[in-house]
Amino acid sequence: MDETLTLMLRFINGAATIWLSYQIYSIYRTKKRSFYGLWSLGFFFYGASILVRLIPIEMLQNYKLGIVSYLLLYTGFSCILVALGSLVNKANVLAVFSSALLLINIIVSITSGDWVQVSTMFGLFLFILISLSLLIIQIRWKIKLELLTLGWLNVLITNIAMTTGALDLGYTEIFSTFNKLLLYWGITQSRFSYIVEDLQQFFIRGVPTEPVELDKGSVSLVNLNNGSRAREIQWIKDRVAKNSRKGINTILLVCYDLISPHELMTDGVQKHLYVVRLVSGNIGTAKIFDKHIMTINDDINQLDILLTDIVNYSNERRFPCEIILYNLSHLIHMHSWKRVYTFLTSKITMIKSSSVQLLGFYYPETHNDAEILKFETLADRIITN
Repeated sequence: MDETLTLMLRFINGAATIWLSYQIYSIYRTKKRSFYGLWSLGFFFYGASILVRLIPIEMLQNYKLGIVSYLLLYTGFSCILVALGSLVNKANVLAVFSSALLLINIIVSITSGDWVQVSTMFGLFLFILISLSLLIIQIRWKIKLELLTLGWLNVLITNIAMTTGALDLGYTEIFSTFNKLLLYWGITQSRFSYIVEDLQQFFIRGVPTEPVELDKGSVSLVNLNNGSRAREIQWIKDRVAKNSRKGINTILLVCYDLISPHELMTDGVQKHLYVVRLVSGNIGTAKIFDKHIMTINDDINQLDILLTDIVNYSNERRFPCEIILYNLSHLIHMHSWKRVYTFLTSKITMIKSSSVQLLGFYYPETHNDAEILKFETLADRIITN
């Protein structure tokens, strides 16, 4: 393809990438999620690296500006990698890994004396690493990111074709621009966070009618001494009403539909209660229904993400919250006490440094004494009435 036309297409590619970074930043300003902010930075640096390559090749070589383009590209990809890590609470790990990889890149380049070849190899490795991260997140954490993955795999294939010379540079710019649009579509369409608009609106409705101070977070166990199911449902309703007067949001996590949301959604409760159903089966990502009901897969990893999202959002907006788990015993029987115990212990510090109260219904008679004692030791208090 003609060199002038290729440069024009490269400019469009770089300018479109930076424009999309602004669009993603607009989403970040609305949702306040680090994922969007990091993708916005990633697109900005990615676009800037493309625009630097508009400089004639002789100047790039003579003034070592190719290094600038590469560092901008690497920074952009690192932001994207850390953004993916933020979906599963691994942002810090991937940030350290990305920094270490750049340091290794620099050391190997200086040692070998071949900056271009080494950096090309490391750049492609980052492409592959992001692709693998997307696939792992979908498989292990069951977060649906198909559009994002498809977009990034296209980016990977395009850059491999460009690096090997299998694709003309002009066509590379065309495909690259298209791939950015596909990525943007994937970013805006994928549901990877449980703090979605419906749950945000629920949070901000909590307005206290009684004087209240924000309490420190805690973990409690609830056992109504062989109380009937009807009594437990009424206890939850009373708890929601009490919380609502204090401006405390109540989120009920119901395992395996042990309580039907419709049993709880009476006129006095509906506005102040959000129900999350944990159900078995391949349901994919969270799906929002009417009347403050969300459904997620029966998976401890997804429960981990949900709980972290709620605590973080509560901390950011200073909205107190109470989470009622109905019930902890069934969760233990389904996933083993060790798995659930590990999950809870990993969240204790986070919860206690927040304004979130976690209450779990449990039935000691269904467990052996040694197991249930471990959970009772974790609890700040045991509620029996």
